[in-house]
Formats: sequence, structure tokens, C-alpha cells
Amino acid sequence: MKKPSAIRYIAVAIAFFVVGLTPLTSWSADKSQAGALLDKGLMAYDAKQYDQAIDIWTESLAVDPSQHKVYFNRGMAWFKLGQNPKALADFTQAIEKNPDYAAAYTSRGYLWNKIGEYEKAKGDFISALTSNPDMADPYYQLARIYALCPNEKYRDGEQAVMWALKTRELRNDPQTAMLLAAAYAENGNFKDAITTQQQAIDWLRRENMVYALEGAQAQLARYKENRPLIDRQLEEEEVKDSYTAAPKPAPAPVASGFTEKPVETAEVKTPPAPAPKPAPAATPVPAPAQSDKGAYHAAQAYPYVIQVSAYKDSKKANDVALDLKHKGDAAFTAHAIIPEKGEWYRVFVGYYPSMAECKAAVNDLKARHFTYAMPTKKPWTVSVGDYNNEQALNNMEKALLAKGYLTYRLEGTGGSATRLAIGAYGTAKEANRMSQEIQNDGFPVQVVKR
Repeated sequence: MKKPSAIRYIAVAIAFFVVGLTPLTSWSADKSQAGALLDKGLMAYDAKQYDQAIDIWTESLAVDPSQHKVYFNRGMAWFKLGQNPKALADFTQAIEKNPDYAAAYTSRGYLWNKIGEYEKAKGDFISALTSNPDMADPYYQLARIYALCPNEKYRDGEQAVMWALKTRELRNDPQTAMLLAAAYAENGNFKDAITTQQQAIDWLRRENMVYALEGAQAQLARYKENRPLIDRQLEEEEVKDSYTAAPKPAPAPVASGFTEKPVETAEVKTPPAPAPKPAPAATPVPAPAQSDKGAYHAAQAYPYVIQVSAYKDSKKANDVALDLKHKGDAAFTAHAIIPEKGEWYRVFVGYYPSMAECKAAVNDLKARHFTYAMPTKKPWTVSVGDYNNEQALNNMEKALLAKGYLTYRLEGTGGSATRLAIGAYGTAKEANRMSQEIQNDGFPVQVVKR
């Protein structure tokens, strides 16, 4: 990080000199007001009222712009709203106000990592450790980069093992054990990878963390085949799906270690149970109608799609996708349940027959400032039926949207009708879960390949 110039130090000294001339009572009152606003913002943040928290902390900074923790907290709120550039800016402000603020380096490093700026990410994690060598998260994140980075250039098994072992000294849990196993595998030491992964699985069973067992056992199977967790045999899109997944309090090998609360440490929590849905109401299936344009050839599979964002709030995800649809993009959403992180709503654009075509479309989206656009393979969808009547199709789309399901159109059977689809999923199991949920809301559907 660039060192403050002598002029900056002089400016700071002058600022303190001027402050020294300010009446003590006024200074104390300002500090008290800023502290009250800090606490008020935390209450809004804990209530998931992130916009309100941002407004409160902005007001607090107007009272006292030297508060590095408030910049950090506001950055966390921006992150929660998906405003990563603003989050980066606030984390940077926090670091400028306090160059030894390890939490801000760690959080900014996570975001650099998320957008593919791996060198910047590593630099921030090292800076965090320079400030606080007893902080586990930066060690963990460095081990993740070296063991699991989607870009092969940055993977280094020996470095991964070194950083993972150091993480385990500070935080010994199943997630760290799984990361160490991945590091051993990346370094070609499959014997220790298998032993360590099995220990992690046993630990998950003891702690009744059944939601993580399926993924952990799949990783163990790879190691028994002498395959690292990330290799050319693993679909590139699966790597990126897991590597850039949204943050959670307790990191796992294929998730982030980003802190969930706007404070220096966060208590590990189990994701809350999904909110109950209203009782299903039967919805009659409209009679079929005429296909619209946008040919989707049933004779050819279109398993590839572009993920542009993901949100915890289904309405927010639908709003973003609808905005993209109004701009002419073939956008839609898909509900996902991610182990240890709960429910997420992904925003997708398009459908493509090959990864090459999908990547070409990603480049076009990035040129339009979709920074986080990423190609992925999701070959399964939930079909709501084929229609030959436009009015019936529109009626069904509106009925589904009223229940929170955002649809998209494909060409139906034989190319003579329009198929109405919901979501895109990596496995038939995921699609079946969604299919059951939609059926519970009164819509007859079936799982099909896209």
C-alpha cells in the first residue's frame, strides 16, 4: 500500500491542531453522537436493513470522518447489497484511516479474490497478517487461493499445505481440515488428503452437520482416484460456482471465509431455516397458444448459461432479472440451497450449446460492465409446459410471477411451440427439489434437460 506522504502527515497534524482549538464539550458531543450512530447502524445491519445502516453510517462519518470501523461496517453493508465496487472503496478508506486494520485488509482481499484479482488478494491477506499474525482468516484465504484457485497459474500445492497447516494451528474445525485435505491433494499427497478428509467427515458426523456430508464425501472420492479437488477433469463452471460462492461466517474449502457481521470477529452460526411459504393455491393451466420468436431448437441441447449475480432476497434477484429482460437480455433466476450458507437466488442470462459460445457472450457482458459474469453449466430446468397460444403463455407467466417464479422461454417439443421454463440447475436432484416446490404452489411441472 502506498505510504502517506510527508504532506499528508503535516495535513493530519494540522487537523489535530485545529481540533485542539475546538471546545472540549463540542468535541466530546460529536464523539458521543458518532458512537450512538455507530450502534444504531449496527442494529439496522443486524435486522438486515442494509440501506438504512448505510444511511446511518454515512451520517456518522459526516460527524466524524476518521472512524475506520464505520467505513469498514458500511463496506460490509454495501457488500450485502451486491455493491462490490462501493464495498471495495469503503474497505480502502478504512485502511487509509488505519493502515494496521487487519479486518479491512481481509475483507478487501476477499473481494479482490472474488473478481479474479488474485495478486491483489494475496497482497491484502499478507498485509492483514503483518498487522495481526494471529488472525486465522488470512491464512485460510491464502491456502484457498493456492489450493483451489480457478486459474491454474495461481495454484501451488506446497504453498497451499503450508498456509493450511498454519490455519489449523489457529482454528481447528472440519472446514479447515477439508481445506488441508484439498491442499494435500493439490500437492500430490493423496494419502494424507484421504486421511485428513476422512477425519473431517467423521467430525461432520459427530457435529451432526449432515448438510455438508454429501460434498465432503464427493471430495474424498476424488482423492481416492488420485485427483485433486481442482483439475481439468472437473467442469470449469463447477469450480467457479463454488470458488466465487457468496460468503458465510465459517469458511469451507469451496466457500469464502468472509466475515458475516460488520465487526472484527463473527460467531459461527447455522443458516436459519427457510421462511415458510404460504399455503399453495391451485392455479389452472391456461390453454396453449402461439410460439414467440427466439428459436430454441429442441434437437440441440443448450446446457450452458451465464451467472451474473446472486442474492439472498428472491425479490431482489427477480427485480434484477426483470430489469435485464426489459433491456433485451434473456434473464431469469434460479433458487439454490447451498450447504452451510442457506438459500440463494441466482440471476442467469442466456442459454448456449457450448462453453466456447457461452464464454464469448460473457466477454460481451463484461464489456457492458457486468464485472462478475461467469459461464457455467446448468443442463436441467423445470418445464411448465409447451404452449401454442400467446395469451395463454402470458397468463401463465403472470400467474407464476405472482408466486415469485420468474420464467423464461425456450422452443418446445418439435420446435412448433414455446416451452415455459423455470430456473437452470446443475443436477436433476436440484431441479426435482424445485419442481416439488412449484407443484406445491399448484402448478403442474416436470424436470427436463435444457
